[in-house]
Amino acid sequence: MARDNGIDAERQRWNDRHAARAGRPGRPSAFLEKYARILPRHGAALDIACGTGENAAFLAREFDVTGIDLSDVAIGIARSRADRMPIRGRVRFVAADAGSFLASEAAGKYTLVTCIKFFDPAIVPAMKRVLAPGGTIAIQAYTTRDERLRSSPQMEGKLVTESTLFEPAMFGGYWILVNELDDFIDDEGHERQRLDVIARKPQ
Repeated sequence: MARDNGIDAERQRWNDRHAARAGRPGRPSAFLEKYARILPRHGAALDIACGTGENAAFLAREFDVTGIDLSDVAIGIARSRADRMPIRGRVRFVAADAGSFLASEAAGKYTLVTCIKFFDPAIVPAMKRVLAPGGTIAIQAYTTRDERLRSSPQMEGKLVTESTLFEPAMFGGYWILVNELDDFIDDEGHERQRLDVIARKPQ
């Protein structure tokens, strides 16, 4: 019950955030544009924490995409936008928490699994389970050195260190294609840091 209450509170927090931003134009993450050349070129893709669907729409040019997000407000916006785009029919959006959704999916279903800007290390085993042999996982996670997020109660357990994703229980045995730290200053002057990781599952 406590977990359900926590999920409900988190959903409401993101619903409020997306409702306040409704109508603002979005664009795909620079992460996807930067690394597109080393991602798979076809198959089924899963975009975890897809928000209002910009990244899923970008991927739908090459993949059949499922985008999931805890916020039903974000999913409603994503569906509305996709219905007006040529990728309609190649992308579906589901309002669900990542853990429950991944548990319901077939093993080896996806060629590509992405989780960009919002990441929970606890779901890595489930991400790996639904990834097909030879498939790719692409993650952009904020680190414990991120000045803005490290004091946020909502981010407890969701920030990584430089070594978190390289512990044996994470991506041991995977081929690491990208391992890059990104330091930047945001518009409010906070020192921020993200970790970009792209890993390929052995055949």
